[in-house]
Amino acid sequence: MPIYFDNNEYEALIDTGASRSFIDRSIVDDARIKVINAQGNVYLGHKEMHVARIGSTEDIEIECNNHCLTSAFEVFDLQHSFVIGMDLFHKLGFSMGGISDGRESAKACLDQSTMNDLPFCL
Repeated sequence: MPIYFDNNEYEALIDTGASRSFIDRSIVDDARIKVINAQGNVYLGHKEMHVARIGSTEDIEIECNNHCLTSAFEVFDLQHSFVIGMDLFHKLGFSMGGISDGRESAKACLDQSTMNDLPFCL
């Protein structure tokens, strides 16, 4: 997903599993964005994986998905330039649809199979 900051275009990953949004440290360094140091850890998807926090940026202005907003970002060494987490997901006009709680589809799956041949039902 393209994202615009400081008159430059970058790539952003939309991560619905992330509670916060992130910016790559190299962008922060290049743009000389003020970083507010922070204590603690960033916890990753694996329960035993965490990384010490670097800090968060002062508020910066970005444009993404035809929405412009100002927000702080967690500074991190990323594979992408930005990660958009759930803190900005809806503010940038993103939404999710067609998602149920899974109970009805799981029940239908169980009704259609004895489950003897399958380790799980998708």
